[in-house]
Amino acid sequence: MRSNLRMLGNKIMGLNIKWDITYKCNLFCKHCINGKLLNNNDNELETLEVFNIIDKISSSVKIDYIHFLGGEPTFRKDLSEICRYLSQKNIDFGFNTNCIDFNIEKNKEILLNKNFKNLVVSLEGPNAEINDLIRGKDVFNKIINNLKSIIDFKNANHLDYLKILVNTVVSKTNYNYIIEMIDFCLQLGVDELDLLQLIIQGNAENLNTSINPEEEVALVEKIALKYQLVKDKILIVPKFVRPMAQDYCDKVLGLPFPNVYHGCSAGMFFAFINNLGYIYPCDRYLSQKLKGVNDEKYNLNKNAFFDIWAEDDYNIPFETIEGNDYETKYKPCNKCIHFKKECFPCFLILKDLKQPYHINNCDKYFELIKENELHHKTKCI
Repeated sequence: MRSNLRMLGNKIMGLNIKWDITYKCNLFCKHCINGKLLNNNDNELETLEVFNIIDKISSSVKIDYIHFLGGEPTFRKDLSEICRYLSQKNIDFGFNTNCIDFNIEKNKEILLNKNFKNLVVSLEGPNAEINDLIRGKDVFNKIINNLKSIIDFKNANHLDYLKILVNTVVSKTNYNYIIEMIDFCLQLGVDELDLLQLIIQGNAENLNTSINPEEEVALVEKIALKYQLVKDKILIVPKFVRPMAQDYCDKVLGLPFPNVYHGCSAGMFFAFINNLGYIYPCDRYLSQKLKGVNDEKYNLNKNAFFDIWAEDDYNIPFETIEGNDYETKYKPCNKCIHFKKECFPCFLILKDLKQPYHINNCDKYFELIKENELHHKTKCI
C-alpha cells in the first residue's frame, strides 16, 4: 500500500469521490463531456448496490466528500434514500443538477439534510437566448424558477451549511456574457460561480468552440475589473485558466484576480466511480487510457476497495507526477513558479509525448508579462 494514500504534507486526507450516479438525462447539452454515454443506463447500480459500495469504501478509508454527477442525478428515484444513507454514515455530499425537475416540494428532505453541502446548478448564460442555445430549448425559465425557490428556501431556513453554486462552461458561445453572468448570479443570490474550461470530449469533440488565447486574455481582463467590485459579495472560481492569468492581472494590470488552482489528485485522495460501480483514478483516465472499457478488476461490488486501490493504475498518477518525465517533459512549465504548487498539468498527456509539452495560453501571459517588464525598463532608462 502506498504511503502517500492518505497524506498531503502532514495532513491526513480523506477520500473525495466524484460519482456518475446515472447516465439518464432530460437534456443533451452541446458541450456535455458524457454525451456519448447519456441514456446508456443498462445495469445501472440499484439502491442496495450503492449502499454496498458506500459501506466498502467507508469501512476501508475515511470519505471526506462524495459528489454525484451524471447524466442528471435527480433522475434517480432513490436519490433521497441514498442521501439519507450518507447522512446516517455522516458523509458529506453534494450533486450537480440542471435544476429543471429539482424543486422544493419533491426535495425538501435533501435540502434539510445537514450533510448536503453543495448544490451545483448548470447554467450557461444570463438569459434564455444564450443558455438555451447550449442546453436546449425552453429550459432557462424552468431552471431559474426552481433555483430562486431553492435560494429562498435556504435563506428562510438558515441553511448555512448548504452552498449553492452555478457552473458555467466558458466557450465561444458565451464568453462575451460572463460579466453579465456574474451580475446575474449576484442578483440571484448564489454563493459561488465556477467558470469551467470546455473539455473537448463527448458532445464537444468536434464543435471547435473553445476560446483562443487572445479571447481568454480579453475575458480575464474583464473579470479582473469586475472582481475588484464584487469579491466580497460572491466567490468566483476561474477554472478555465491557469495561475499565469493571476500573475498577468497582478503584474500587468495591477488588479486582483480570483485565486487559480489547477491540480490533479487522481489516485491519491481522489477517485471516480461510474454508474456501474467501477472505480478509477479519474474519469479522464477511464476514457483516455482505458478507452472506456469496464475491467472487472475495478468493480467495487465484486472486489475489496484496497484490492482495487493497490492496482498499478492507481500508482501511475503519483509516480508520474513525482517522476523525472513529469519534470523534464513539461517545458517551460517546469520552470514556472506555480509548477507542482498551484498547477499540476494532467499526467495523461505524457503518455505518448514525443517532445516537451507546454500550454499555449500560458505562453501568451508569459509574453505579455515580459513585454510589460521591458516597457518599464525602457521608461526607466
